[in-house]
Amino acid sequence: MSASAGRPARTRGGRAGRAAAAALVTAVGVTGLAACGDDPVGPVTGPSSTDMQVLEDRISALEDRVSDLEDAPPPAEPTAQPEPGEDEEPGVLGNGEALVGQAVTVGGEVTELLTVADVGASFRVVGESGDPILVVLATPPADLEIGDLVEVSGRVVRVAEESFELDFGIAADQLFEDAGAFFEEFGGQIAISADRLEPVEDPAG
Repeated sequence: MSASAGRPARTRGGRAGRAAAAALVTAVGVTGLAACGDDPVGPVTGPSSTDMQVLEDRISALEDRVSDLEDAPPPAEPTAQPEPGEDEEPGVLGNGEALVGQAVTVGGEVTELLTVADVGASFRVVGESGDPILVVLATPPADLEIGDLVEVSGRVVRVAEESFELDFGIAADQLFEDAGAFFEEFGGQIAISADRLEPVEDPAG
């Protein structure tokens, strides 16, 4: 009797334990479903260790960059540019080499007439200081004499026999009686291929 009387008691305890466990599982399941229902995306998780490492590496690189900028020497002061007229070669054009190919307008005194013809003229002009510069004009000038004050506009070129006609708009043998002698004296020099020549009044009267 004692043995059979004890079995039902154990059965009731086992059933009660199993019922409690089932209730707990059910509660957890319901809670999980409720959580899923509240957040359709899923549970929120923190950044992974890989993400944290990438972020730390970027922060470290930025800190190194800032440190390099702080340690860098200050920028050098800009070099002062020379004033107009400084370090220039003497002459009516100043540094004529730097002006080759450019259009210029210069004024000066006619110091030498190389040739004056019906097709054009060639002469030298000098400014207030420096050496005279050669001028070649492909149109006949009116009453040009040594000592005249003139203003000349044109393009700066280098005298070369092979390109003379292209540079000055006139053939050398049409302008000079002895073109060979001209190139011997002026070949390689800077000159003005003039397209305008105007007389200038002497300010002294």
